[in-house]
Formats: sequence, structure tokens, C-alpha cells
Amino acid sequence: RCMCLCADWNESQDSGYAPLPSSRSHHWWNSTMSSSTAPDPPNPFLTTYENFVQRTPLVTRYILTTLSVTYVLSFIFDPTFVLSCIPYHTVFKFQLYRLITSSLLCTNALSLVFAFLSFGDTGRRLEHGLGSAAMGTLICTLSLIINASYVALSLLAYTASRNQMAITMPNNSGFWPVLLAIIAIECSTAPVDSVRRLFGAYEIRTRYYPLLLLGLFTLFGGFHLAYGLGVAVGYAYGLGKLDMIKPAQDRLNQWENGVLINFTSRQGWVAGHAASGSNAWALPSSNAGGGGGGSGGGWSPATFFQGRQQQQAESSEGGGPGQIAPPNPPAEPAGFPTTGGRALGDGGGSRSNTGAKQRPTAAAIAEAAERRAKATAAASARFADISDDV
Repeated sequence: RCMCLCADWNESQDSGYAPLPSSRSHHWWNSTMSSSTAPDPPNPFLTTYENFVQRTPLVTRYILTTLSVTYVLSFIFDPTFVLSCIPYHTVFKFQLYRLITSSLLCTNALSLVFAFLSFGDTGRRLEHGLGSAAMGTLICTLSLIINASYVALSLLAYTASRNQMAITMPNNSGFWPVLLAIIAIECSTAPVDSVRRLFGAYEIRTRYYPLLLLGLFTLFGGFHLAYGLGVAVGYAYGLGKLDMIKPAQDRLNQWENGVLINFTSRQGWVAGHAASGSNAWALPSSNAGGGGGGSGGGWSPATFFQGRQQQQAESSEGGGPGQIAPPNPPAEPAGFPTTGGRALGDGGGSRSNTGAKQRPTAAAIAEAAERRAKATAAASARFADISDDV
């Protein structure tokens, strides 16, 4: 190319005219300019991460990101001894942070993949239904109870056997115990005849689905005490045995306006008053065609939303000053019964009361219209009599 340009320059100097580029040099110049002005192709990794941030709420995104970071750090050093729940360090060295960080530990690629596949969609729906503050509180509560139970049983085993292994064995099960607890909460109050699909082919009663998962994990990976504790805590939480530790929505609103105010302005935060309750299970699934463990039969877990729907009913009847009651969701088919045999969120009772109030009103309107018709007829008759007299 340089030789062509030089030849063109020499020819122009000999002829005394301005240099004219040859066809080859002209083509090279156009190709160079077009390549320099063309936009760079989008980075597929950056595009995937941006879509993940836009699609996933804050708490779910933080959990999955932390699991990914701990997995990457496992190539540099073993984070198990720093973050896992070791009863000796938790009790005797007072490292209570391990009760939370143990559930955010991931050192296995397969566990990370399954965490994204299983918790990605469930966590997104659950956070949209509960709100980010309630979602974070639920995860922390389950992690605390599971790991505290693990520590208590380890200390009991050490007291009985005097074996140092009982209190130095770490709970490195990662996020799986919390995920099993969430699944057990979801399935604990399902109707008796509802089923869920396993691997898209086998059907099992929904109430026994967590126990089947626990059996499969034990069969393929050996028995883990934390897995069994996760399922037990999930059933206890879903059946109302741990209602005394569930924070009220007013307390969560105070946290959003106080200690969590810096998080409320971040992308993906779901405020408590904007949570959609059980309607979040009507959102489209991010796992297209995933029939491995989705909720079958069109029902949604009412256990998570009992307190929220009761509060919304109270606020709609007579909310306090300055509070805007959320709009009533559209009528939907009755969900599975909660404890006590009532429909999902006790929505049917509130609608029946409203209808009872509206029926007398309609009757009164009809009676008033009838009275007005009679008065009009009487006035017309009097006017006719007066006309006849005139």
C-alpha cells in the first residue's frame, strides 16, 4: 500500500498535477475509515449482567452475587474456615457472624449452577410478593435458626461424647439448607390433592416434595444434618410454629425508613407497600418451560403472604391518616386453604362482607326510585285534575 501511494506521488510530481490516489489505495482508505467509524459490538458478558440486574430484585441479586464471589474466591483460598458455621468458633470465640455467612458460602460449581436455576426464579417471585425488607428478614431468620440449631446439636453431641470433632466440624452446606426451608414453607400448607413434578416426569404430593428432595440429596451426597434442619425449620415456619419471631409489616416499614433507607434507592429494591403479594406468582417465569420444581396446579404459597393480606384488608377498611391503601387485585380463583380451612389470604371473607354492605344499598336505591315514581305519578294526576277543572 505504501508503494502504491509513493508511485502515485511520483507520477503526480512528474506530471505536475495534484496526487490522485489509485484504485487500490482508495479502496484501502475507505475500508480503514469505515472500520474506524463502525460501532464496537456489544460485550455479551456485560449485556447478560445488565439483563440480570434489571430482571432480578435487590436481595435475590445480592445473594446470587455473593455465592458467585465466594466460589471465585475458593480458587485463591478456602473460605470455609472463615465463613462457615464452626460451633467452636461460633460459641467459644463469639464469631456470631458465621450464623449468617455460612448460608452465603459456595465452593462447588454444580451448587452455584443449581442455585441460579432454582433460586433465581423463586427468589424473584418471592421478593416481588413480600418486598425486599421482608425477603431479607426471611433469609436471615431461616439462616439463624438453622445454624443455631446446628450449633446446639453439635454442643449436645460434644457433651455426650467428649469428641472434639463434634464442635470443630463446619457446616459447609452453603445456601442449600435455606433453599430447602423455603421450599418446605411453600409446600407445607398445600392442598392434599395438589402435586408437583420432579424432573418433569414424576408427580408427587406437594406436601411431601421437600422430604423427597431431602431423600435424594441423602442418597447421592450422604446425610447432611443441615439439610434435615432446613426442611424441619421450613415445615415449622410454614405451619405457624414460629409466628412469634415474624416481624410485623409496620416494623418492616420502620426499617425501610431507618436502617435500610440507603438500600431503598438502589435498583431492584421492592418497597413493602409496592409488594404484590400472591399475585407475584402470576409473573412470567424466567425459566421457560421449567417443569422441574415449579408450583403445579396454579396455586401460590399463601403462608408467605398471610400477614400482608390481613394488613391490606385492615388498611382498606379504615387506613390511618396519610396512608394510601393499595388497589384491590383483580378477582382470581380461590387458592389453596391456609391453616383453618380458609381461602388464600382470607380474600373471600372480605369480598362477602363488601357484598353484604352493597345489597342493602341497592335495595335502598330501588326503594327511593319507586317512591320518586309514585310521587311523579301523583303530581301528574293532580295536574290532570287541575286541567280538567280549568
